[in-house]
Amino acid sequence: MNKDSGQKTTATLDSAAALSVNKVKPDLVILKYMAQQLYITLQQPDSQGITAEPLLYSLEDCHQRKQRISLYKPQELLLSRRLSFVGFVSGRQSALCASILNEVERIDELMVAELVNIAGIFSYSSLEVRPGRWYNLVVFHDAETKVHLKNSHTHTYAAYQLAPQYYAWIRLHNGVIPDGLAQQELLLQSTKYYTFPEGQRHPDMYEITYGC
Repeated sequence: MNKDSGQKTTATLDSAAALSVNKVKPDLVILKYMAQQLYITLQQPDSQGITAEPLLYSLEDCHQRKQRISLYKPQELLLSRRLSFVGFVSGRQSALCASILNEVERIDELMVAELVNIAGIFSYSSLEVRPGRWYNLVVFHDAETKVHLKNSHTHTYAAYQLAPQYYAWIRLHNGVIPDGLAQQELLLQSTKYYTFPEGQRHPDMYEITYGC
């Protein structure tokens, strides 16, 4: 990972935010692990004959953590070329009503199904490392694909309507896999930190960019 010499701040870097900065390297370790599990899954014989629907896997490691993998275009992931990724790390609020929990689950399932309609999306993985602490990894073609994703109705609803009611904080890592999944090298380009103060409709955010 390169140094964050190009730091860009859009909100005050308070003590909680400063603590999040120290989580970048541990986050990257887990995201690399998820990418490794994704590559191993691609070696399965049934991952090559995918059609219109995503191919779904559920893996469990020695710590009984489950990683869910949705494959959309496995053949693209096997090529030795530059890929883009987003790593979404989150912590939920401590007290949540059942209706919000159910809605988040519904939207997650809807998003997995709808991603098949975005041509440049190759895979979506999620891993719960402990209750309420999720890591999500989306691997896709390029920045244009990310624009299509952000403009989808489901993503807009999740980001602007549901997120403030559910999350306490989010770390959003953007980067590239320069030589394909086989090399297992993830390089960060930027990290955005969001916190959701109680009673505030919009989150506080600051961003760090890297010289990648």
